[in-house]
Amino acid sequence: MSARGGSAEAAAPEDHPLPAATPLRLLATAVRHGVGCRTYQRLHAAFRVRRLDRLYGLAGRQVVAVGDDMWRADAFRAAGARCLAVEPGATGGTRSAAAAAPGPAERVVADGYWLPVKDGAADLAYCDAALPHGPDAVGVLDELARITRVGGLVCLSLGGPRRPLVRHLRRRDDLALLTRPPIVRLPRHRTELVLRRTA
Repeated sequence: MSARGGSAEAAAPEDHPLPAATPLRLLATAVRHGVGCRTYQRLHAAFRVRRLDRLYGLAGRQVVAVGDDMWRADAFRAAGARCLAVEPGATGGTRSAAAAAPGPAERVVADGYWLPVKDGAADLAYCDAALPHGPDAVGVLDELARITRVGGLVCLSLGGPRRPLVRHLRRRDDLALLTRPPIVRLPRHRTELVLRRTA
């Protein structure tokens, strides 16, 4: 419930444009509604995408967003990118029509180890909370690198142990780490790593 007695879900309907996503507004929304409400999730997605937009310029770019965060895909589209949202799950062995030419509002269900996207088709591959831990993460990372063109970005949003993955990333010749992981990981805090595909 909000301070005025209405629900947090009613505070910002899905079709209502959000105000600018700033750190102060994020904090105020988290305090007022909690981090589990749609208002905060939409604002947080817009904030993260805005940071990537400043770094890379998303207008007109092809983005492949892997994960179950529907707000992130919507935020990429709001920034002017063409975004194919890939939700983890079984594909049933059928290849989606999105593999040929992803449109601006397409969404497919696919396994993270086999993305229905051509080699080098994405300017940016984003993986949010769909990256497994341990050795399995390497297979998904290989697939994200495959679909990203040379010079493009691979962005990983991590919530669990990341030290083994970061060590693996530093040994790769085809991906260069652009952001530094934090020295101390806060509880329930997500880390966002941005890499550039170099080969």
